[in-house]
Amino acid sequence: MNGATRGDWSALHDHLIHSFPGSWVNLIDETDRHRNHVGHPYGFHNLELKMISPEFCNMPLIERHRRIYRAIGPLENWRLHAIQIQASAPDESALHSVPTST
Repeated sequence: MNGATRGDWSALHDHLIHSFPGSWVNLIDETDRHRNHVGHPYGFHNLELKMISPEFCNMPLIERHRRIYRAIGPLENWRLHAIQIQASAPDESALHSVPTST
């Protein structure tokens, strides 16, 4: 699996769409907010992932995160230091106001 380059997370976005068909995925690069933090490895990135998936219906939050992490695989493959995840089912209000298309 190819890692994503700074500012271009389309490969990871496409990978998540493929792993969770029918989902809405939004990736935000938050690296600049963390760049000078102690322990932040050079060349690695911090992302925020917002995702709405029908697969998440009636699923506990921890299981949603586990499935996303399994789909992504090792973070270093994507040159990620950290990823913040918001995972919702379509009928939940937390992210309900975002578009449902990719």
